[in-house]
Amino acid sequence: MRPVPLFFIVASVALALVLGVVVYLTFFQETTIKSDLRELRNDVRDGVHDAYDATKDAVKDATK
Repeated sequence: MRPVPLFFIVASVALALVLGVVVYLTFFQETTIKSDLRELRNDVRDGVHDAYDATKDAVKDATK
């Protein structure tokens, strides 16, 4: 039985690490990304409501 060249061992380990990172980012970070996007969406919605309320109040004050 011939020994396996060091290049193939290093390449296999590197490929396993890359695939591990891809799987981790794909499946296990998904909930974090979704919650961050949900939080951002809520912040934008709150900002739009605040801007609407401020505009409505400014129009009301200007038309008094």
